Amino acid sequence: MNLKHINHPLTYIIAVALVVGIAGAFWYLSRETVPVPQSPQLSPPAYDFTLPAIDGTTVRLSDFRGKTVLLNLWQPDCGACDDEVKALARLQKTYTSQLTVIVIAMNTDAKIARDRLAPLKPGFPVVMGDETVTTNYPGQMMPRSYLVDHSGRLRAEVLKHPRSPYGYFQRLVVFVIAS
Repeated sequence: MNLKHINHPLTYIIAVALVVGIAGAFWYLSRETVPVPQSPQLSPPAYDFTLPAIDGTTVRLSDFRGKTVLLNLWQPDCGACDDEVKALARLQKTYTSQLTVIVIAMNTDAKIARDRLAPLKPGFPVVMGDETVTTNYPGQMMPRSYLVDHSGRLRAEVLKHPRSPYGYFQRLVVFVIAS
């Protein structure tokens, strides 16, 4: 058997190109796609809630008109919820002048929410959800998020936990801020 062709430099180049191509294909196929938010003209108005915050204040969604708002429904027995809160805290710091994150604590009381979220240092309002939130922001899974644009229109829903929450939400937020 003649093995001279295996030691030829072109063979190595082809092998490297093949490995790089296969790795690139796996990377491309494993990327998480971000849905394009609805256009403002087609987006319904977001439900304007008034809810008690865990710090004793009251928060109204309409008080944030003029900014993009990311609503995140959270509950204490959800590890993915905590991952998202960490990512959203970072996102809030990056886009402070254009974005407000509001966490809506579901299926819990204020003390549990406060104790559970304190170590995460969210840096944004945490409000106590009720049945009106469940009715107006429906879904079965936790966490779930809703993106409201500066005019109060519901532009996107994220009904699953993304693999890379920061990057996923950043792409959505940037798109809505720019439009």
